[in-house]
Formats: sequence, structure tokens, C-alpha cells
Amino acid sequence: MCTKSESPWTSDQFTNAATYCSSTDGCISRKPSPPAKPPQRPQKADEQLSHIASYVGCPEYDPKVLSQYLKEQKSTESRTAALVVIVSDKSLPQDRRRKLAVEITQQHKEARQRPPLKQFVDQVKGEVGVTRDEGLEPDYARLYRNPESDDPVLLLKRVAGLGLELSSDEARLSARRMLKLFYGWTDLDVPGPGRSYGEQIAMFERLRAVKKRSMEEVEQTIQAEMKSNRSEEH
Repeated sequence: MCTKSESPWTSDQFTNAATYCSSTDGCISRKPSPPAKPPQRPQKADEQLSHIASYVGCPEYDPKVLSQYLKEQKSTESRTAALVVIVSDKSLPQDRRRKLAVEITQQHKEARQRPPLKQFVDQVKGEVGVTRDEGLEPDYARLYRNPESDDPVLLLKRVAGLGLELSSDEARLSARRMLKLFYGWTDLDVPGPGRSYGEQIAMFERLRAVKKRSMEEVEQTIQAEMKSNRSEEH
């Protein structure tokens, strides 16, 4: 049996006792070691951060010079690291904050669980009134990613009920909205059941020639509609 000791051992004593006990059935009783200190940031990293912070505050600051300096330091660049700084900007408008939160939840899932990105996403969710990460993405953005939104003719056929399985009212309304938002197409009377085959083909060809709007154009359209609606209310 190993000898118990109420006072701390020297490192040599503990090593010797541990070596002995590893070859016997005995045990060692000693005071617990103090908790390990958290790892310290390397001094070089602190110095580099000080250099950068000091330079950015100088009148001679030039982004190109800083970029070259960072390249020479072989600093690792990542979008995740950039987001940590970006979300610290308290002046960002809510629509921009929401887009950043969507990006974080979809493309930086591990970092989303760590501060400060976790706090940022949770705060944005509270601002827009959603409880799940999936709710951060606007419905029009989800529709934009729908493969059907890339085929305007398919959407028109779905609205008109031509050559497709019977669509639900919700699916037809969704197709109608995608045509309007993504293609600016509101002529939904053609092709109707009373139209000739030739008229239908002509309509499809016209629609195929319409280019799908970019997401930026879609958002600009939505903003313009919202602004117009507010003006009408007043």
C-alpha cells in the first residue's frame, strides 16, 4: 500500500510514488492540483493586433498597405473570421442583419454555435419574430432556390393547369407569385383552355425569352412595392 501524505509532494516524490504504484495494487492520496490556467494568446499575435489597431487609427492608414502587410504575415483569411468583425457593426440595417444571420446559419453552422455569432443570430431572430433558424430566410428567397422557379413555362402551365397533375391552390398561388417576382410576368389569361395550340406555343416562346431576375433585382422590386404601398396608405 502506498503511503498517504497530507502535505504536497515534490515532483520527484510524486514521480517515484507513481512509478511504484503503477506496479502494485496500491493507491496515492494527495491534494488535488490547482486548476490549469487557460492558454495564453501568443505574444506575437498580441503584437500584430496592436500594430494593426494602431495603424488603422493613423491618418496614413491605407487599406492596400494593410492588405500587403497581412499577406506578408501569412495571416489566415476566412469568411467566418470576417463575420466576427462584420456583426460588431451596430449600424447595420435590419435587412442586412437578417441576410448575415441567414448566411451564418446556412454556411457557418459550427461557428453559429459560438460567440459572438451565436448571440448575433439569436438577437436577429428576436427582432424578426422567429423561433427557428430556418425562419430567418424570407419566403421569396426559398422560392428563388426552388428548381421550378428556373422554368417560367412550367410555372405558367402550373398556374393554368395545362399538362400537369392537378396542382393545389397553394402550389398555383406559389407559381403565380414566382412568375411575378422573378420574371415580372402578370399575363396569366394565356394560355387558357379556350386558346388555340398555336397561341399557347407563341406564349411559351415569349415567356422563355424572359430572363430570370437576379436576387438583388427581386429584392429591389419588393422594396419598391413596399414603399409604394406605404405611400398609398398615407
